[in-house]
Amino acid sequence: MPRRERSDLLREAKENLIADGLLGGSTPGAIPDLIERSWRRSLAQGVAPHRLGDRDIAVVNTESLLYRGALPVMQQLANDLADMEVAALISDARGRIIYRTVQSAAQRARLDSFGASPGFDFSERPWAPTD
Repeated sequence: MPRRERSDLLREAKENLIADGLLGGSTPGAIPDLIERSWRRSLAQGVAPHRLGDRDIAVVNTESLLYRGALPVMQQLANDLADMEVAALISDARGRIIYRTVQSAAQRARLDSFGASPGFDFSERPWAPTD
């Protein structure tokens, strides 16, 4: 039997949690406790785990204290990690992404595909699609 990839185990654990709901059992060892708690918290708040919904993209306030303070740190981090396929994001207290650094166009497109871009509301609060 081929060895299952870690990502397959995570995907299966998440699908089981979604299917079984909050009262379903956990899968000890399959996922870190911190991740499972996050998934359960999201489900409890009514966050749709399978899609982003129609959340709006806000204009980032580049004059905010948080943005101005984070900018030099994020720029230095991007420089330090330039040879790695990593991304770093900063969000405000409401979960709105205010800054992102990525190293490649492919990585940027992947992050964009699930809304991890500046101005997007990445909080765990429930959302309601707009009509």
